[in-house]
Amino acid sequence: MRFGLSRRFIWRVGDLPRDGSVKVALLGALADPSPRVRYSACVGLSTRKEKGCTVAIAARLKDADRDVRLVAVRVLGRFREVRALPAILALYDREKADDLREFAFAESLANLGETKVSLTAARRALDSDNGRLRDSIVDSLRQIDSEAILPVAMEWLASEMRRTIDRVPGSGFDRGSYASLCFILTRGGQKYQTDPTVWFEWWEKARVDYAAPPLKIDAGAVRKVYAEYKKAR
Repeated sequence: MRFGLSRRFIWRVGDLPRDGSVKVALLGALADPSPRVRYSACVGLSTRKEKGCTVAIAARLKDADRDVRLVAVRVLGRFREVRALPAILALYDREKADDLREFAFAESLANLGETKVSLTAARRALDSDNGRLRDSIVDSLRQIDSEAILPVAMEWLASEMRRTIDRVPGSGFDRGSYASLCFILTRGGQKYQTDPTVWFEWWEKARVDYAAPPLKIDAGAVRKVYAEYKKAR
């Protein structure tokens, strides 16, 4: 069986026994002529959490196919492969600037403990309309163990508040990305709660401590928007 050419095989690797042959097949598939198979091989190695494969995955950072390069970035982050950090940072500036780039690098670099570029990527993805991408970026932000995350989290909270309101009914401030952002903001010493007016009133004073610029929306506007939200609920 030519495992390297069997995409169906690769996508089902999570269900296969750990006898070593699967890992060998996946590593071989990283060099397959098909970009889809190389992409799937990266995903398969990540799904199985195979050890000793990050050097081969890191080589895919130079792949001719952009999707393969970006999935390699994400997988190396999931493996916490800090040795790949310089190569990932170098690749960031070479990739086309779009939501897919920001998503892959924000997630990976946050997992690797890098703060500057991961937060830059997260901020650049702020206006994305891709709900799943936004949720994934917020999840990755939770990996950053630094108060430098707070200004970005507040910017995201303002954006996510509007999107949450626009999704009423069927949505709410007590779940999803908005709730995750509220958890992140507790690092500023505040108790967890989901009332945006409390967060924005706190931030108008606290932002000075973080050298953060004013948000595009002030606490008064937030109170008005939140009142509309509660009325709609």
